[in-house]
Amino acid sequence: ETHSSGKLWDLTTGQVVRHFQFKGDQISFSADSRLLLVEDGNASLRDVFTGEEVRRIDGRNPMFLPGSQQVATSDDHNLYVSDARTGRRLRTFAGRSSFPEATTTSEHFADFSPDGRFGLTRSDSDPWLVSALYDLKTGGVRVTKNEVEVNLAAVAFSSDNRSFLVTTQAFPDGGGGGDVCLHGLPQGETIRCYEGLNNSVTAAALTPDNRFVVASGAGGITN
Repeated sequence: ETHSSGKLWDLTTGQVVRHFQFKGDQISFSADSRLLLVEDGNASLRDVFTGEEVRRIDGRNPMFLPGSQQVATSDDHNLYVSDARTGRRLRTFAGRSSFPEATTTSEHFADFSPDGRFGLTRSDSDPWLVSALYDLKTGGVRVTKNEVEVNLAAVAFSSDNRSFLVTTQAFPDGGGGGDVCLHGLPQGETIRCYEGLNNSVTAAALTPDNRFVVASGAGGITN
């Protein structure tokens, strides 16, 4: 089984403090900088100072919620939010699939609003599963409104917790180009869509002052 390798540097000295291995491509620090979260079969919480694993939390695609000690994960059936300090599950969301006969889901959290209340999801393998907006406080879920938003969509929240971006794509194979749509919070309604690229959009971001949007994707640019 293939493992990823990592290094922890001390930025004040430039020295490598520790080497570590894990299985996925997700990695993040807790808000207090004491815990390192990696995917290692399940979510693995490592002590930054000792390198030791202090806790495991069930699920793949682990992410810390902004400014909190909560961890989001997912498996073939559900999405979860858990307390990193105890491992206790705080909320469970039933995962979705675009195929009625499907018994598993690949839906997982991709980004969170800066206040940690909302989470946006995407899928890495279900070509027709649109992104959804989850309210992590109430447990509510709203599917984003644009019907052509599909699997490879990039998502991003604004810094003021008032809106979010979801990129669109005409076909699951990446053909047909992609646009960028701005949605409002907390309802998820479409505010405006911007003409995007001639190929699928794989990344998008808002500037902190909400004036500019940048979007990028694979392939060349045609004027």
